[in-house]
Amino acid sequence: MNSQLAEIKRLEEIYLLNSRQVAGILKVSRPTVDNWARDGKLPFVELPGGKKRYRLETIANILIDPETESARGLPQ
Repeated sequence: MNSQLAEIKRLEEIYLLNSRQVAGILKVSRPTVDNWARDGKLPFVELPGGKKRYRLETIANILIDPETESARGLPQ
Protein backbone atom coordinates (compact mmCIF):
# COMPACT_ATOMS: atom_id res chain seq x y z
CA MET A 1 0.00 0.00 0.00
CA ASN A 2 2.85 2.42 0.75
CA SER A 3 4.19 2.03 -2.78
CA GLN A 4 0.76 2.87 -4.18
CA LEU A 5 0.58 6.05 -2.10
CA ALA A 6 4.08 7.00 -3.18
CA GLU A 7 3.09 6.52 -6.83
CA ILE A 8 -0.01 8.69 -6.37
CA LYS A 9 2.09 11.43 -4.78
CA ARG A 10 4.60 11.24 -7.66
CA LEU A 11 1.83 11.52 -10.25
CA GLU A 12 0.25 14.45 -8.42
CA GLU A 13 3.57 16.29 -8.61
CA ILE A 14 3.66 15.75 -12.37
CA TYR A 15 0.07 16.75 -13.06
CA LEU A 16 -0.32 19.60 -10.56
CA LEU A 17 1.43 22.88 -11.28
CA ASN A 18 2.27 25.75 -8.96
CA SER A 19 1.51 29.38 -9.78
CA ARG A 20 5.06 30.04 -11.02
CA GLN A 21 4.78 27.20 -13.53
CA VAL A 22 1.31 28.31 -14.68
CA ALA A 23 2.50 31.90 -15.05
CA GLY A 24 5.40 30.74 -17.22
CA ILE A 25 3.18 28.61 -19.43
CA LEU A 26 0.50 31.30 -19.88
CA LYS A 27 3.10 34.10 -20.10
CA VAL A 28 1.59 36.18 -17.30
CA SER A 29 2.85 37.18 -13.86
CA ARG A 30 2.43 35.09 -10.72
CA PRO A 31 0.18 37.75 -9.15
CA THR A 32 -2.06 37.50 -12.22
CA VAL A 33 -2.42 33.73 -11.72
CA ASP A 34 -3.15 34.30 -8.02
CA ASN A 35 -5.74 36.96 -8.88
CA TRP A 36 -7.47 34.69 -11.40
CA ALA A 37 -7.61 31.92 -8.79
CA ARG A 38 -8.91 34.26 -6.09
CA ASP A 39 -11.57 35.64 -8.45
CA GLY A 40 -12.73 32.14 -9.41
CA LYS A 41 -11.49 32.47 -13.00
CA LEU A 42 -8.85 29.74 -12.73
CA PRO A 43 -9.78 26.50 -10.95
CA PHE A 44 -7.28 25.12 -8.47
CA VAL A 45 -6.73 22.33 -5.96
CA GLU A 46 -5.96 23.39 -2.42
CA LEU A 47 -3.40 21.21 -0.72
CA PRO A 48 -3.25 20.61 3.04
CA GLY A 49 -1.56 23.71 4.38
CA GLY A 50 -3.40 25.99 1.96
CA LYS A 51 -1.07 25.91 -1.05
CA LYS A 52 -2.79 26.11 -4.43
CA ARG A 53 -2.00 23.84 -7.35
CA TYR A 54 -3.42 23.93 -10.86
CA ARG A 55 -4.26 20.86 -12.90
CA LEU A 56 -2.05 20.45 -15.96
CA GLU A 57 -5.13 19.36 -17.91
CA THR A 58 -6.88 22.68 -17.18
CA ILE A 59 -3.89 24.74 -18.29
CA ALA A 60 -3.46 22.61 -21.43
CA ASN A 61 -7.13 23.12 -22.30
CA ILE A 62 -6.74 26.88 -21.98
CA LEU A 63 -3.81 26.80 -24.41
CA ILE A 64 -5.50 24.44 -26.86
CA ASP A 65 -8.85 26.22 -26.95
CA PRO A 66 -9.11 29.65 -25.31
CA GLU A 67 -12.91 29.44 -25.67
CA THR A 68 -13.23 26.43 -23.33
CA GLU A 69 -15.00 26.66 -20.00
CA SER A 70 -11.59 26.57 -18.28
CA ALA A 71 -10.60 29.79 -20.03
CA ARG A 72 -13.86 31.65 -19.40
CA GLY A 73 -13.12 35.07 -17.93
CA LEU A 74 -9.42 35.01 -18.75
CA PRO A 75 -8.07 37.69 -21.07
CA GLN A 76 -7.19 36.45 -24.55
